Amino acid sequence: MKKLVLAFILLLSAHSFLYAQNEQPRDILKTSLRKMSEGKVMTSFELQITFESLGQTVADPFHADAAKDLMEEIMKAAPDSMKKQLEISMKEASSRLSASMTEMYQGNIKQVKVDFKSDKAVSIGLRNNSLRGSMDTSRYVLDRAKTKMADLLTENPIALLQVLTADTTELHYTGISLVNDEENHVIQARTGSGWLDIYIEKKSGLVTQIARSHIDNDPLIGSKPEHYQDFTKYLNYQKTDGFLLPRIVEEISTRINVDVKYRLEWVSINKRLDENTFAPEPTYEEKTRFKVFPLRDSLFVIRQFGNGSEAQSLVRITGQGTLDLFMEPINHEAIAEKFVETLIAKFPERRFGNVFCSAHVSWISAFAPFFRHGAHVFTPKGNGMMSEEREHLYNKTEDSTWKARKAEGVLTIYEQSFSKNGVSIFVMNPGVKDEWDQLHVFYYLPKQKLIYYKGIHSESATGSRTVYPVEKRLYDFISSEKLDVKHLIITNSFIENPPLEISFADFERRMKRSVNPK
Repeated sequence: MKKLVLAFILLLSAHSFLYAQNEQPRDILKTSLRKMSEGKVMTSFELQITFESLGQTVADPFHADAAKDLMEEIMKAAPDSMKKQLEISMKEASSRLSASMTEMYQGNIKQVKVDFKSDKAVSIGLRNNSLRGSMDTSRYVLDRAKTKMADLLTENPIALLQVLTADTTELHYTGISLVNDEENHVIQARTGSGWLDIYIEKKSGLVTQIARSHIDNDPLIGSKPEHYQDFTKYLNYQKTDGFLLPRIVEEISTRINVDVKYRLEWVSINKRLDENTFAPEPTYEEKTRFKVFPLRDSLFVIRQFGNGSEAQSLVRITGQGTLDLFMEPINHEAIAEKFVETLIAKFPERRFGNVFCSAHVSWISAFAPFFRHGAHVFTPKGNGMMSEEREHLYNKTEDSTWKARKAEGVLTIYEQSFSKNGVSIFVMNPGVKDEWDQLHVFYYLPKQKLIYYKGIHSESATGSRTVYPVEKRLYDFISSEKLDVKHLIITNSFIENPPLEISFADFERRMKRSVNPK
């Protein structure tokens, strides 16, 4: 009889434990939600998040810092004569890292707009791009995905609780933890990207912070899997439209011991959002556009833009009336199709002639639209990982297309300098052996005294003394070959509306100034 009673008690205890696991955490979340919302339901909100400051946190004694351990081992092994210099170098590196991180975050803005009735959300990121001298924009849209919705609500504890208190969310109560010397309930919730720990202060009922645990099984430094946590802390709660909401969030990672503070501006709550707010984000192909600019005589520049960077190709009408193209390789047939359509619209009666690529073509299938209009593609030979043998090893279709184009005589792979149809093709580093290096080439039109080469418009367009190795190599090569050059066209740009061409005089001035700054 005693055994029967004991079994019955154990059964009741197990049932009570399971009930507590399922109901207690949900009750705690609901109580906190009522405290912060005064019983009202948040149906929509607009939030603007602005970077405020960057700081250093106290290292977690229970979290191994592989980078710090490595530096300490180096310090121990270093002779006494080097230790002082190593300490100075480490402090300087830390200072530079802090400055570069502050520059990276400075001016960053994030906008979050959510409509719970339609289960739609959008996150818009605005980041300062020092190369472009403007803001880069990214946009992420969620539609009817509640499990993922929680990952977009980390700055809004009320909205987060509304999603997590739904009956379908898996919750677990893990105990009490001290946060700023105050007892907090800790509840685990399963979200779209894994488990989330929610800390709720017992005294106030407010959400104080949330945390995610991560494992890096292949850390850059160290051989063991690295365990770390990312925290979001909620500070300075204030009433906004009847809701108790934070005005500051602080993001901390135990991996790098850096805390980033953001200022929260609650733009609107429970207001109707414009129907275009959640319009699907255009695809990469839809964003990409091309425009043709006349340069002079029979020369034109076709510019690709719309995806955060710009590329420029040179178009030449030859004496035979065909179009010669000088361009960056395209690895996407839909983009190549747009390129060709733009050219046909501008030059409807002309066929394509030679297509001179500024770098090795790794995806010849993308050039199908050019071949359909009579193009002959010239590309420098790939080296190392980009060699024809290794690049096509696991892609038999691309390999057969590559071989077919060569057999048709419409694909020429070169590794030495040569001339073709009034164009001089220069290889600046023939016989390259380095596994990770490639042939660096440029195209010279002696009649127009013009060079087309693979480079980047960035600080160079604003008078910076920064010189890229490819620019120095090009300048030295031009000087050694005594080429008569008046203008250069650069393939790529991180700035908006870059110049169609730059004068060689300006290019040379910047090369000399970088070597002998005033």
